[in-house]
Amino acid sequence: MKKQLLSILALLLPMVVSAVSEPYAVPSNDVKTDKVTNMRQVFDGPIDVGTNQPGNFTQKGQTDSSDEFTAFVQQLQKKVEQCKAYLADLYYELEQKDPEHEAEEIWGNLDNCAYYLDMCYKSIDQATTVEELYDVEKMLLDLMAYLNTLASLIDEYEPVQPFTATTVEGIELRLKIISEDDKTVQVGDGKNPALSQSATGSVTIPATVGDYTVVAIGKWAFDGCKGIRSIYIPASVTSLADNFLGDCRNLTSLTVAADNPVYNSPANSNAIIKTGNKTLVAACNSTILPEGIETIGSYAFAYCDAFETLDLPDGVWSFYDYAFAYSSVKLIAAGGISQIGFSMGAFNCSKVEVFYLRQTEGTLSMFCNGKMWKYAFAPGWPTPTFSTYVIPEQVSIGDKVYVVSSLGSSAFYNCTELTELTIPASITAIEKGAFGKCTAIRTITSYITEPFTIDGEMFVPEVYAEATLYVPAGTKAKYEATDGWKNFSPNIVEMEVENTEAVTVGNALVAGFSSNKNLDFTSLEEQGVSAWIATGFRGGNVLLSRVYAVPAGEGVYVKAEKAGTYEVPVTEEEPFYSNLFVGVPDGATVNMYEDFYGETYLTLSLAMSKTTGKPGFFPNTAPKTYAAGKMYLHMPARLLPEYATTRINDFSLGIEFEDDETTGISEASPLNDNGQMINDKLGEVYDLQGRKMEGQPTKSGLYIINGHKVVIK
Repeated sequence: MKKQLLSILALLLPMVVSAVSEPYAVPSNDVKTDKVTNMRQVFDGPIDVGTNQPGNFTQKGQTDSSDEFTAFVQQLQKKVEQCKAYLADLYYELEQKDPEHEAEEIWGNLDNCAYYLDMCYKSIDQATTVEELYDVEKMLLDLMAYLNTLASLIDEYEPVQPFTATTVEGIELRLKIISEDDKTVQVGDGKNPALSQSATGSVTIPATVGDYTVVAIGKWAFDGCKGIRSIYIPASVTSLADNFLGDCRNLTSLTVAADNPVYNSPANSNAIIKTGNKTLVAACNSTILPEGIETIGSYAFAYCDAFETLDLPDGVWSFYDYAFAYSSVKLIAAGGISQIGFSMGAFNCSKVEVFYLRQTEGTLSMFCNGKMWKYAFAPGWPTPTFSTYVIPEQVSIGDKVYVVSSLGSSAFYNCTELTELTIPASITAIEKGAFGKCTAIRTITSYITEPFTIDGEMFVPEVYAEATLYVPAGTKAKYEATDGWKNFSPNIVEMEVENTEAVTVGNALVAGFSSNKNLDFTSLEEQGVSAWIATGFRGGNVLLSRVYAVPAGEGVYVKAEKAGTYEVPVTEEEPFYSNLFVGVPDGATVNMYEDFYGETYLTLSLAMSKTTGKPGFFPNTAPKTYAAGKMYLHMPARLLPEYATTRINDFSLGIEFEDDETTGISEASPLNDNGQMINDKLGEVYDLQGRKMEGQPTKSGLYIINGHKVVIK
């Protein structure tokens, strides 16, 4: 116990004790003398236990039950209680002087004293020899000296009075003095916003305020300032606290002075990088990640709600605590590295669902809410609770579309509630341990037509024994002969051949699609999948109308409630309607063109907007090559909004989902008494879903005739 007490004492006495010249020196007269005098009387010297010395009552280490031992225990317990009362007085006195708890070091030292006084009390209770009691007594005497020093510091403490400075935009900043000698200040007190949360516009932080230099920005300095759009930081600021932006979620411009010695903001990045360690320390809603960064710092993307996906530059290899806290980021891709490190709280309070690692050009390896190499996403991520998971064949991240080609080590680690899994045909490799601890899987549907070898313990024994593996028609024998997959025998079942076309919807939950076959999306409605055609333009938006039947070669906009690959039934029916989407089922390279009458048409591609984070259609300013099965939008150049012509490179058309009775509707002749249209020369008639009708309409309603919406009354 002696060694334990001495080690505690060594931890207890920080450098402030060195200011005490003698262990029991009386503090300066500035300290409340009555309080100190009373305590000096309590500790007027070693406690008198008669003539006995340690070891005289009993042999060392043996229990002592003598009356002197009992009296010693009682006296020490009393002294501990008196010392605790003294400590309580010091707490009270400091609270009166420092209600905001600015004196963090003094508060911390008082807390240490409280802890070690409690240790003294427990040590007394556990002591079995007088020698151990003397160790406690010595510790109490040293603690008393420490408390006297703290009493002196508290008496001398003068809280720093914050003051304000007015920026060039007229916004008042609250500042805190760091050093009166050096004349340095910090923006904010590190606990509260430095400006009114109702402030709007731009903030240019001054380099100097009177005789003071602004050298730091404290934590939470801009928290809750949702009306601030721009922040400029001068070269004098060389310290930025973690999460200094707080919830400043509408920020779109964030820069530091070019000559700042510690931080930099690459051109047009709207981000702050710590130059020395290449760490992204702060981002905003218009951040474009620059090349060369290696680390995503704590709270770097906190509260940014403009991104659902992030395509990180090559070389980013580490992530700090709360890097994506309270942001809208769901999918992340990184690459150009061999190993990635995550702090244990990197994904705390985030919506991040999947982490991908870029492989060869255009492909990704998937790490889904689990572990990556030896680095765990937990405890930042909660234990996955999904029961069904469809691995996407491709995903859209930023403005790129990637093919998901492999599953990384521990990709689905500990997904204990996963019961049904779908693996797309694009997967060409699955690393060992991808499904570690996934004990509940009972159905696996694989679209891989050429099964490759996987680890023989890829799945836990109960999954091999109880799960059914569904494989493409004609591939059962291949699976039964391939290591890893053959462990599912005899529960390998070939899927029935269906006359369908597969449409893959990525994590953006939208896709452009076309096929060489007539398709019917009706049966996919219950799966939350719908198809839309382009019917016109209004303002800066393209108008979309829902259809069910889609003719061969037509381009459609597909929406889904969940990412995945969906099978769309082929139909013999040949629907017809007017559609501004152009399908490229076999792939094509297109550019703007002129028609026979000299009308110039633009071609526009479906992509995610970096500004809004929503899908839109972007004009192609150069020839664009589309992969097979895609589509594009074409429109007359004259319909482009006037403001877009001056910024064609970053303009996009939004999307407006049109009600059936919005635009482009004309009227047809009414029905006669026999239920036929008076004008029966209008040609073939289709319903709003593109299905050809047999004969003329027999009921009033909305139809498509000669490519136009027509109301039959």
